[in-house]
Amino acid sequence: MKRPRRAFGLVAIVAVCALAFFVSCSKPTEPTETEPTETGQASEPTVAEALAKVEAAIEVAETTSGNGEPAMWLLQDEDTTIHIFGSIHLLKSETEWRSGKIDKAFADSDKLVMEVDAVSPEAQAQMGAMVLSKGAFTDGTKISDLLSEEEVEAVKASLAEINMQLAAVDAFKPWFATLFVSNSQMVNAGYNPESGVETVLAAEATSRGMSFGYLETLEDQISIFADEPLEDQLKAFVFAAETASVGPKALDVLAAEWADGDTAGLTAMVGNPNAFEEQADYEALLVNRNRNWVPQIKAMLDEPGTVFIAVGAGHLVGDDSVIAMLRDEGLTVTKQN
Repeated sequence: MKRPRRAFGLVAIVAVCALAFFVSCSKPTEPTETEPTETGQASEPTVAEALAKVEAAIEVAETTSGNGEPAMWLLQDEDTTIHIFGSIHLLKSETEWRSGKIDKAFADSDKLVMEVDAVSPEAQAQMGAMVLSKGAFTDGTKISDLLSEEEVEAVKASLAEINMQLAAVDAFKPWFATLFVSNSQMVNAGYNPESGVETVLAAEATSRGMSFGYLETLEDQISIFADEPLEDQLKAFVFAAETASVGPKALDVLAAEWADGDTAGLTAMVGNPNAFEEQADYEALLVNRNRNWVPQIKAMLDEPGTVFIAVGAGHLVGDDSVIAMLRDEGLTVTKQN
């Protein structure tokens, strides 16, 4: 079956953003070559080829190392200090990631800025409403109605390997079913949203009376997936089902690279275009969002004070990262650890 539209992109993404959406990366791996079809066009990669690409990215990441703590950068002028911290949104509860340098930067800050508000009661209510309106079929359609018999059987067999039934997600639209399947695997492997960096920092910020800021909305994030053509959603769902078992392994490596501050390893896994099967995915999930965030971060320099920004680590590594874009704007951004 030649289905996957994304290679490591989807596996990584599901692990790392607010609604179990996005993640990070480093040194590019070579793109998978495909054989031309009778019409002269290259065929889509097989699942085996896509998984080989994941393994290659992991091998590259494991050859590099960091300094033992998650990476953080500093941007400042005469009256404003901005700490930019790369996060992971799902973590195992036993993961140790705090350091004296990180704790001091956070303690000195007046404001916490995150990608999106995903933890407040208002945000939870909004998320629930959006999932109902954008995440489920309302006309009785089921995912299984839109797949071939071969695909249905393949999905059922793959889900059975992770103790899940297609019926559990059949009434969802494919984009949400994809996230549900992948996120369930992460949770079953011990990754807990409550242990995620933003959740921990937001609780501490609330107890300290810090102010909050957000770089985008829940609708912005959800629309990246929900507004995709249905055919692309179906391809992503089939691929997610067939590769669900590899997600926890990939996230284990990703979390280890992040905790070690290995920005090269992160770049290899999710911070470069070769981590995605299509350039359009790379642009939509990382580059365009980074471009949207940079003017907002620059504007923070106009207000005196100290700000702690925590966003997915994948947005802060690679040639198209927030850090690279800020430097392209002529700003001095220094790595703090």
